Amino acid sequence: MDLFKLENTSVSGNPVVLEDCGKAPLQGLTVYGKSTQVTTTGAQLFVSKKSQESNVGMTLTQKDDGGWHLEGTCTADNSRNIRLLEPTEYFTLPSGDYTLSFTGAIPDSVTLNIAKVANVHKQNEHWTYLGGINKNKRNLAISLDGTEEALSMYVIFPTQVALSFDFYVMLNAGDTVLPWEPYTGGKSSPSPEYPQEIVSALGNLTVRGKNIYDSSIQWGANGWGGTVRNTQSKVTVAAKSGWVNASFLSPAKGETVTFSCTYKQTETTSKDTDEAFCIITTPNGQYPKSNNNIVYKTLSPNTNETTISATFISDAYIGIFLRVDTEGIGLTRTVELTNIQLEYGSKATSYEPYKGSTSYTLAPNGLPGIPVNSGGNYIDSSGQQWICDEFDFERGVYRQRIKHVNVIFYKTASSSTHSGYKHVATNIQNMSKEHTECLCNIATYSKNAANGAEGVRASGKFNTIVLYYENLTNDNVSADVAYILSNPIETPLTQSQIETYKSLHTYDGITIIESPDSVGLSAVYGRKIYMANTTLKTRIILNNKTTDEWAQNGSFVGLKGEFLVDTVTRKIKIGDGATAYTDLAYANLTPEEVQELIKNASHSHSNKSVLDATTASFTTALLEKLNGIASGANKTIVDNALSSTSTNPVQNKVVNSALGGKVPTSRKVNGKALTSDITLSANDVKAIPVSQKGVANGVASLGDDGKVISAQLPSFVDDVLEGYVSDDSATFYKDSKKSSAYTAEAGKIYVDLTNNKTYRWSGSKYIVISETLALGTTASTAFPGDKGHAAYTHSQSAHAPSNAEKNIIVGIQKNGADVAPDENRKVNITVPTKTSDITNDSGFITSGATTAKAKQLETPRKIDGVGFNGTTDITHFATCATAAATQAKTVSVTGFNLVTGARVTIKFTVTNTAANPTLNVNGTGAKAIKYRGAAINTGYLAANRVYEFVYDGTDYLFMGDINTDSNTTYTAGSGLTLSGTQFKHKNAVTAGTAKGDDSKTLGFGGTFKVPSVSYDTEGHITGASSTTMTMPAAPTSVSGNAGSATKLQNARNFSITGGATAAAVSFNGTSDVALNVTSVNAAKLTIAESDTLILDGSV
Repeated sequence: MDLFKLENTSVSGNPVVLEDCGKAPLQGLTVYGKSTQVTTTGAQLFVSKKSQESNVGMTLTQKDDGGWHLEGTCTADNSRNIRLLEPTEYFTLPSGDYTLSFTGAIPDSVTLNIAKVANVHKQNEHWTYLGGINKNKRNLAISLDGTEEALSMYVIFPTQVALSFDFYVMLNAGDTVLPWEPYTGGKSSPSPEYPQEIVSALGNLTVRGKNIYDSSIQWGANGWGGTVRNTQSKVTVAAKSGWVNASFLSPAKGETVTFSCTYKQTETTSKDTDEAFCIITTPNGQYPKSNNNIVYKTLSPNTNETTISATFISDAYIGIFLRVDTEGIGLTRTVELTNIQLEYGSKATSYEPYKGSTSYTLAPNGLPGIPVNSGGNYIDSSGQQWICDEFDFERGVYRQRIKHVNVIFYKTASSSTHSGYKHVATNIQNMSKEHTECLCNIATYSKNAANGAEGVRASGKFNTIVLYYENLTNDNVSADVAYILSNPIETPLTQSQIETYKSLHTYDGITIIESPDSVGLSAVYGRKIYMANTTLKTRIILNNKTTDEWAQNGSFVGLKGEFLVDTVTRKIKIGDGATAYTDLAYANLTPEEVQELIKNASHSHSNKSVLDATTASFTTALLEKLNGIASGANKTIVDNALSSTSTNPVQNKVVNSALGGKVPTSRKVNGKALTSDITLSANDVKAIPVSQKGVANGVASLGDDGKVISAQLPSFVDDVLEGYVSDDSATFYKDSKKSSAYTAEAGKIYVDLTNNKTYRWSGSKYIVISETLALGTTASTAFPGDKGHAAYTHSQSAHAPSNAEKNIIVGIQKNGADVAPDENRKVNITVPTKTSDITNDSGFITSGATTAKAKQLETPRKIDGVGFNGTTDITHFATCATAAATQAKTVSVTGFNLVTGARVTIKFTVTNTAANPTLNVNGTGAKAIKYRGAAINTGYLAANRVYEFVYDGTDYLFMGDINTDSNTTYTAGSGLTLSGTQFKHKNAVTAGTAKGDDSKTLGFGGTFKVPSVSYDTEGHITGASSTTMTMPAAPTSVSGNAGSATKLQNARNFSITGGATAAAVSFNGTSDVALNVTSVNAAKLTIAESDTLILDGSV
C-alpha cells in the first residue's frame, strides 16, 4: 500500500490536467472569461443565399455560420447531387487562378464539384465539369480565362448510405489554400457593412477522468452470426461463419482520440487472415467499407494478453471488427477485451477506469474577456494576455473587469489630414485609462483609430470610444462595444454558485477540468506526495531497564505510547507523556501470572485468593476510586408528580415549563369550551354565509382582481358595446366576420368599429345616434371651422401673396410682350426642332460654317504617336513593372501608335539587370533601347526613376543623359575644402611619426613613453607628441583572484538539505568545519542490502 500526503498544487490552462489526485474537494478554482468574434480578410468569393433543398432522401441545409449540413440516405438507384446555389445565383469571376477547398469530416464517396454554365436559364443550359474535391483531395486549383458565362457548385453523394456531416466551402483567388471564412463582400470584417457578434464564453465546465469510455455503454453487433457481450470489466466479441462488427457510439466524434485495450484471442477455428482483428471507426456502426475506417489490424491475433493502441479522428462509432478466413459455416473467432480506455489526444497513457463526467454552466449571460498586449490578469497557452472577468471560487467573488454596452457613435467634423469622418461615443463611465483595447461588432481594434487608421479604440482619458471608417458617413451609428473597466467590480457569488463549487471534487488518479468555451482555468487541488515506501532491514530496541534500574529512575516520564520494558520481570508499562514510571500501571501479565490465574480459577474452593491477587495489582488511585463508591454513590429517586420547585435531576423542569404555557381547557372561544375540537359557524363570528354570495338580497362576488364580477352588475354599468353593425342595421355582431351577434337591448350604446358611429336599439333595428359632426367655428367640425373662418377673413382683406399664391402663373410673355390665350384659355408656343427652322439673323452656326469651339475634331490626329480627336486628354506616361532580369520590358499607354517620332515617358519600379533591354509599348513589338547609338548597360534603368524615349523608326532612343544615382547630392563634409576637383583637409599636418620609447624594461615605480596624437572635432590629426607613463609602486597587499591562498576573501556557508538537514556553518578556508546533521528524511533513507538499521530506544 502506498503512503502519501495531499499537498496543494496549482495548475492553469484549458484543459487543466490534475495528476496524482486524491479523491477530495477542489481547494481553489478560478475561471477567466474570453470574448471571441469572427474576423475575415475578405478572401472568400463564394456566397449562396440558398437555405435548404431536399432531393431523393437527402437534405442540404446552410447553417447560420455559413457552413453546410448534409443529412439523409439517398434512395435513388445511383449517386445524385444537390446544387449549392439557386439558378439565379450563378456567379462569374475575372480571369485568373483560383483555389477551391473544403473542410469538415467528409465521408467517402462525397464530392464537391464546380462547373461552368453556358446558355444560363435557357432550355439548352449546359454544364461543363471543371473539377472536384473530396475526402482525399481537399483542394482544387482552377484557372479561368474570363469568358465563362457563369459558374456553379454541387455536391454529389452515394446511394443507400446514411450520411450526416458538416462541411465548409472556401473559394479564394490565387494558388494558395486559405482558411475558411464567411463571405463578407470582399472586405475585412467586422465592419459597418458586415458586423460580427461579440460572443462571450458561458463558462461551461466539465469535470471528468481521463478515460471517456463508459464501461456500461451498450455495444451493438452486426455480421454473419456475430455476437458481442459487454460487462463492467470485459467485452467479448465473437465472429461466426464470416465476420462481425461490434461498436459503440463515440463520445468524441470529430476529435483526435487514442483507443487502447488489453486483448487476447480465446477461441478460434480459423486460420490467420487479413483483418482478422481490427479497431475501427465508422459513421454508422456498420461494415468498414474502406481502409480509412480501420485504424489498427492484425492477421494473427495474439492468444496471450496483449496491450494495443491506435490514434485517429473519431467518426460516429468506434469498435472491433473480426473476420474468419472464409465466409463459410462453422468457423469462429472470439476475442476478449479488458482495460478499455478512450482518451483525447494522440498518446496512450496508463489505464484508469471510467470515473464519470459532470458538467456545469457558470455564466449563462457570458463571461467576457479582451486580448491585450500587457497588464492582463490571465495568459493563455499561446502567450496571449487577456483582461477578463473571473469567477474566484476560493474567495467567493465574481470580479468584473469588462463592460459590454450598446453605444451610439456621433459623426464629428471631417478631418483635414485624412478623408472621411471620425465618429465618437461619449460619456463612457469607469473606462480604463491605461488600455485602449476594446471589441466592437462593426470594427476591429486599432490603436490609431483616432488618427486616420480604420478601426475602433477606447479613450479612458476622455471617456470616449472613437470609430473611424473612411466611407462611413452616417450619423448616429449604433454598435455593441466591450471595453476595459478602470476599477474592477467585485460581487459575492450566489449560494447556488458556491454550492456548485463545493460539489466539485477530484477523482482518484487523473482528473481533467475543461471548457469548450476556451476560457482560462486555474485550479488548486490536493496532489498525492508519496512518502517513504522503501523496505529497510530494521532492528528496534525498546526503552528497557532492569527492575533495579527502573527503581532508580522511577521519576522518568515516558513519551505517549512509548514502551517501557522491565527486562527482569518481562512486564511492560506504556508511557502517556505525563505520568512518572512508578505511577504507571503494567500493561501486561507475564505468562507465569496468567498460568497462576488459570490454575487458581480451576480450583473448587472460593476464588477469594484470585480476587485478592487481582486487587493487589490495582494502583493506589484505582483503589481510592473503588473504596469511595459505597459512601458517594448516587441513588435515583423519581418524583411522583410534576413540580416547579423540585431540584431532583429526574424532574424535567423544561417539560413542566412547557406545560405551564399551554391554554387550560377552561378557556372558551366564542363561548365554546376547549375540551374538544371547535367548529365555528358564520353566525358565531358574525360573518355572511357563503350561501348569500351572488344571490338576490345577498352580497356580490369578487373576481380575481378584487372587483365585482360583471355578471352581477346592472346593465347600465356596462352599457357600451363594440362590434360591427349589419348592412340592414338589424343585427350587431361581436366579430368582424359577423358570425356571433349581441342580444339587442334598449339602453345600451353600440359602437361600430368600422365607421366609429354610435347606435341604439330602437326595438327593431340599430339607429345612428349622431353623425358625430359638430357645428360652428370650432376645431371639432369635419374640417376645423376655426381654420375655415380664419381663411375667409384673410381672403377678404389686402395681404401679401402667400406661398401657394406665389406658384400661380398670372400671365405669359414672349420677349417682354404679353401673349393672350385663345378662346380655350390656351397659349401655343412653337419651339424649333431642327436648325433649318432657325433663322440665321440670331448668329446661329449653320452647316458648312466654322465653329469657334467644338467637342471633337472632325479628323482625328496623332500627337507624338498618341491618337487625339479632342474628346479626351492624351498622355505619354506609363509605369513598367517588368521583372529586373527580364530583357523585354512591356508597358501600356492609352491610344499609343508606333510611328516615327512617337514619344513615351516611363517610370520603372525595379532596376533593370538584363543586358540589351528592349521596350514593347501596347504590343507594337519589342524595340531596342539605345543611348548614344548603343544598347544601354545593366543598371541604367533605375528603380523609381522616370525616363523619356523617342521612336526613330527603328529603336527607342533614350532622351537626356543617364544618371543611375538616385538624385544624391554630394557635398564636402565638415573639415574638408574643395580645391578644384580635389577635397583637402582644412588642418594640414607635417608628415612624420608619433613615437614613444623604442624598447624598455619596466619595473615597479619606473616610467615609459607612449605616442600621443591630437585631433580636431572632425577627427583630423592636428599634431603628434608623446606621453610619459609611470608604473605603480611595489604593492604591500594583493587583491583579486590568486592561484592559491590561505583564506577566502568572502566566507561561505555550508549546509545540508534534502535527505538530511544540517544547519549552515561558515567556512573561510582557515580551518576545517564539521556539519551537524539534526534530522533525516526517512522517505529518502536507503541502506545497503547487507546492512541493518538499528533503532535504539533506550534512554
